[in-house]
Amino acid sequence: MNLSISKLVLVLLGLSFIPSLYADTSDNCTPNGYPINKVIKVEKNLQKSLKDHNIELFAEQFQYPFVVNLSNHKKRIIKTKQELINNFTLIYNQQEINEIITDKEINHPLCRYDGAMIFGGLWLNTDKNNNIKAYVINAQKNSTLPASEPTGIAVEPIKDLKTLERFADLYNHSDTGVKKNIGKRLKVNPKWNDEDKPNIVGDYTAYLLYFVDINNDGKKEWVLFFPCDGSMCTSGIAAVYQVNGQSLHPLSIDQTLTDYLFASTPFITKEKGKILLNFDNSDPAEVCSYLWVGDKVSLVHGSPTICGHE
Repeated sequence: MNLSISKLVLVLLGLSFIPSLYADTSDNCTPNGYPINKVIKVEKNLQKSLKDHNIELFAEQFQYPFVVNLSNHKKRIIKTKQELINNFTLIYNQQEINEIITDKEINHPLCRYDGAMIFGGLWLNTDKNNNIKAYVINAQKNSTLPASEPTGIAVEPIKDLKTLERFADLYNHSDTGVKKNIGKRLKVNPKWNDEDKPNIVGDYTAYLLYFVDINNDGKKEWVLFFPCDGSMCTSGIAAVYQVNGQSLHPLSIDQTLTDYLFASTPFITKEKGKILLNFDNSDPAEVCSYLWVGDKVSLVHGSPTICGHE
């Protein structure tokens, strides 16, 4: 969706805050305070690079690493300028390139507190040197760029309807302390029981269900995972339960695992006999994999200077 269409949608919805989102004749990109002339300079450099077929210049407008958001909630971490140059044609096709070159909204970026969006899906913010650089590309559905994959073998969510119904029954007959932040009842929706679509519905959102030894203690636990919640489509662990007779007992989840806004795909993997939990650190971009053993959660893959510091 280009910016002119975005504005039209907002007008049709009757929203009154368009002036606060879009830069006008002021010197700053409200509300993040970026100098508007520097934002526009990046836009012009991107347009010029594509018009001149200068992918080197295009790649210079980014901070590294950065993330490419793909379809189906998958992501690709681009770690170097050369990696972007090598994969450019997998991210953009000629039609999309032409749309960027001919975009007429160059003086009106979409401004938010956490960045500025240009060309309908490319986000800018400041790097460690306070330079304005691109740090997110929201790729179109026809992008053929492969996603970044966590290490290990993917652990699949439960799709067997009888198992799903058995868990929902256990949940529904448990006391209210089990149901914090989830809701009074869970129900199974068999129509969603396909690929990575949620298959258990609560009061607030829908979930995928895993039965896996999440804390590597030799016993399997039930794990409720939300794959896409709210307007930002955040994802992560909603709850972890052990079975206690005919009821569920919730386990405490380390804050390290709940601070992330986005889980990787696949979220749970198995490597060398251990269960790993994988998250996408968005800024800076990195896939971060954690091992939960007992009361301790430790980072096993990903940079310790990046993971957990978005």
